[in-house]
Amino acid sequence: MKRFEDMSAPLISIIVPIYRIEHYLCKCVESLINQTYKNIEIILINDGSDDRCPEICDHYASKDKRVKAIHKENGGLHSARQAGMMAAKGAYIGYVDGDDWVAPEMYEKMIKYAQENDVDIVVGGIVDSDGNNDSLRKIFFEEGKYNDDCFVDQIEPRILYSGSFFEWGIVPSLCGKLFKRECVEGFQMFDDPANPKQFLVNDIMVALPAMLKAKSIYIMHEHLYYYRTRMDGSLKRAKYDVAGIIKGSYYTWLNECCYASPESGIERQMQFFVLSTLIKKQPGFFDQINADSVLNVYGGMKRRSRVVVYGAGLVGVNLVRYILEESPTELVAWIDRNYQQMEGENSWIHIESPDSITKKEFDYVLLAIASSRTAEAMRLKMLQIGVDDNKIRWIPKELIENPQRILDAILN
Repeated sequence: MKRFEDMSAPLISIIVPIYRIEHYLCKCVESLINQTYKNIEIILINDGSDDRCPEICDHYASKDKRVKAIHKENGGLHSARQAGMMAAKGAYIGYVDGDDWVAPEMYEKMIKYAQENDVDIVVGGIVDSDGNNDSLRKIFFEEGKYNDDCFVDQIEPRILYSGSFFEWGIVPSLCGKLFKRECVEGFQMFDDPANPKQFLVNDIMVALPAMLKAKSIYIMHEHLYYYRTRMDGSLKRAKYDVAGIIKGSYYTWLNECCYASPESGIERQMQFFVLSTLIKKQPGFFDQINADSVLNVYGGMKRRSRVVVYGAGLVGVNLVRYILEESPTELVAWIDRNYQQMEGENSWIHIESPDSITKKEFDYVLLAIASSRTAEAMRLKMLQIGVDDNKIRWIPKELIENPQRILDAILN
């Protein structure tokens, strides 16, 4: 592919929010400096970091005139991205989180697709990487251009919920996409008075309505954005009253989806999003204090049941934390197929091989994952090593089939 050296080509502003990621920041910034598309500005937003991040930002700003370092008091992800937008000069906007990185040709290819297809937004693939293993996120839609009626008919009915629990049609993340400035700017500068920091839903409050309003996207099947999966960040993540946030913000989220057609079923899709968010972030919502049945998000079981948690992603982290801190059950083991890569990354609790549970006594194995496809693969693994199918638990079918009931319980 031809290299873009013409500085009259459209300027891309890349907004990078930064907070306490000194060990990862250099790799992120170097990946942007080395883009094959040269007409970019890299806006580093130091959101009050108390580590070496401010020094690193200033170093790169002095080294490359395309880099801008902005230092501000800590205000959260949404606040940092707003500061980046206010400083941005580009006709196009990209977002990269400060602990992630991108392939050298990402923005060259994205601007090419945007201009050749005359679209407002380019959606790319994402690679989940722990530094040793890469996993490509499945892209639901076929590669190509979707606009106007094509977007309404094909994208909108499955943009948020593909129809398989829980898998996005298009991940409503700002990262891994390229936006025309006018498509995203108004949504980025929006403030929800019920949830001023937007720590839970910053992406869905910006990327989703931007796509619904533009109705003009190109989906590329190349995976060029690398999302760093790291245990240290997951284990230290603060706990929030997710149900309370949903109660305060749900109708605001829904209102921002007003650009979707009535036939899209966007409200039903939002209900599935709410359910999956609770499962991932607040598993204790489904239990009642002093009730005989606990861990109802996994079908319910007796108090003091001995459980194994299978999965060390976000769902597993929050489930294990709930079991240890609040649930009257006993955690026998925490297992994950990538257990070797997780050794030494945390001192919180030991993560073991799935095969290790053949030597343990337990009542249930809880499949700590939100995706039905992945949960089935995990179930088959357990069956292969001899676990009784009656001991394997995932999200009950009746819960998945009726997300409206959960939403009513929150809002009423």
